[in-house]
Amino acid sequence: MPPLGYDVRERKLVVNEPEVAQVHRILQEPEMIIGVWQASMAMGDCEELDEPTVLVAMRQSGNRFG
Repeated sequence: MPPLGYDVRERKLVVNEPEVAQVHRILQEPEMIIGVWQASMAMGDCEELDEPTVLVAMRQSGNRFG
């Protein structure tokens, strides 16, 4: 079963909770948070973000799946 999909017959969203939880844990790793922060700074189109702002945003992203 894919981590996220749409069951056409049942017409509903299908979520494989263990896989979604694993992806969420990976996104919370310090290396991932720093990488996202550095990538956002390299883009240059946005106002300067500090690391704590990115950290809070990534931590709150899990609330969208739970």
